[in-house]
Amino acid sequence: MLKKKWLMLFLRIAISGLIIGYTIKLMSEKYGGLGEALDHFLAVFGDVLFIWILPAFLLHFIGMGLMSIRWKVLLSAQNVNAGYSQLYSINLMAAFFNNFLPSTIGGDMVKALESKRIVGDHTRSIMVIVIERLTGLFALAFIALTAFLIKGIKSDSGGGTSPVIFVVLITSVIFMIVLFSHPKISGYIVRAFRRFLPGKIAEMLEKSISALTVYYEYPRHLIIAVLISIVFQFNMVVYYYFISRSLGMSPGFIDFMSKAPMLIFLLMTVPSVNGIGVRTAVFRGLMKFPVPVALAVEVVDIGMRMVLGLIGGIFFLFHKRGEREKEQE
Repeated sequence: MLKKKWLMLFLRIAISGLIIGYTIKLMSEKYGGLGEALDHFLAVFGDVLFIWILPAFLLHFIGMGLMSIRWKVLLSAQNVNAGYSQLYSINLMAAFFNNFLPSTIGGDMVKALESKRIVGDHTRSIMVIVIERLTGLFALAFIALTAFLIKGIKSDSGGGTSPVIFVVLITSVIFMIVLFSHPKISGYIVRAFRRFLPGKIAEMLEKSISALTVYYEYPRHLIIAVLISIVFQFNMVVYYYFISRSLGMSPGFIDFMSKAPMLIFLLMTVPSVNGIGVRTAVFRGLMKFPVPVALAVEVVDIGMRMVLGLIGGIFFLFHKRGEREKEQE
């Protein structure tokens, strides 16, 4: 188990390092040397539009609020009445750990531990994390599909369905089945295709369905959680759009909305050190941003998350201090 963790850590470092290294190589070749590439990269920050930076940063706190409301809704389905401010504080603390663990899902470990204290049961606390992830993935597919439909309605040109649209459609169908079908139906589908799926994926799907089964008895809570997830992920799309505008880029919003969900999905799934390199690769390859700008988006995003993490760290210190005082009493 320990060896596997070290191998995964090495893989994360390797992927992030290779992507950033390749990006620097591209810049050096394009601009005639490493020094010239650095000059072009720094020049991007010389024209930063701060009118977009502050709203982008504030969207983090709106996102925290949405996550806390969704968490409260899911806990209420288990007859657990948690305070909103308590859940908000835990989400801030999770942001702190996201910046100090080599994964963008490191905060989930904190949420799982704190949720166990609230719920009193480890399995039920993990269920909430699983549902949050599933509804989040469905929301990304829904947002991208909506953007593609709007683009299709507004476009006068013909053409077939692109591979990206096909992937989004398939993803939407899968998550619609998993989230809204009867647990017996979704369980049957997984069992039918289990032999065609890698063991880890089949196991993950079975755990997801097991978690969802509890919420089929509370469809209203599940639907509300899905709706909140859609708003939350749209908030993240707007966040990256604001960062892009702050660096002088003016992408069409609907086109950006159709592509940003892929970035968020990759940040959730690709093994890397806190998504380092993934952002640059997506903004360079999918968004077609100039390489220095794509790298600058990465720096701005990480910078904001570090500031948010420091705020979360302060909450964590006060939280631990409060726990020690209670123990002494």
